[in-house]
Amino acid sequence: MKTWIVPAFLLLFASACNVNVQDGSNPVGANYIPIDSGTTVVTHSESHSSSKGGFEIKGGFHSESHSSTHITTKVEKTKSLVEQVDAWQAAIFMNFEAKPVVPGDEKPKFQSAKETVFRTLQRRTPIKNAYNKSVKPNVLLKAYRFESPTKLALEVEKWLNTLGSSQKQLELGQNAPDSKSLPTVCGVVGNDFVMVESICANEGNEWFFTKELFFATFEEEGAGYTWETKCGDGEIAYVLGGAD
Repeated sequence: MKTWIVPAFLLLFASACNVNVQDGSNPVGANYIPIDSGTTVVTHSESHSSSKGGFEIKGGFHSESHSSTHITTKVEKTKSLVEQVDAWQAAIFMNFEAKPVVPGDEKPKFQSAKETVFRTLQRRTPIKNAYNKSVKPNVLLKAYRFESPTKLALEVEKWLNTLGSSQKQLELGQNAPDSKSLPTVCGVVGNDFVMVESICANEGNEWFFTKELFFATFEEEGAGYTWETKCGDGEIAYVLGGAD
């Protein structure tokens, strides 16, 4: 009796390609990309495996598997508050230039704000004010960054209730018939609160244009709230996020 010895062939193959996205603290390897690089990172991993068996007599065996994964991640560097204010200033106040901040104008101050920016901006060319005088009006731009929207809301609502409105316990999104406040536009985007103050004497086409540009810019950025305090009785009127 003869015994047939059946030769067999087995092939296993695996390959993988990976890009490591790190937080910047301990870069490892040639594929390291810092998390704040602002780069689009594409990771690609792929594996193949196959096994084949052959017989000298009838019959045979064949199997193969394939798996592939493609992941694209957009990593964007978060702007500091100063960088963000620079962008807002360029978009809204292109006809203004920065001037030294007058002592006493750096208010309100919010205890839980992580970052603050105060700027006095003056128009480069003169306009006619409400008294028909040629002036280069100033506006005060004030920006605050908080740890969370919750802390922002608590601080801003507390501030709103110091403005002397006849409407008590004001909350974000709540209009008010009056307040003791200068003409102001305000916006809330994420953890950032921004306000721009003017004066009644400078109201007119210039301030109207500034307000419209402010509201349009913040709406495009997905602001949760925007509002203005009007000259005169200080009415607080919401453009975005107001209660019905």
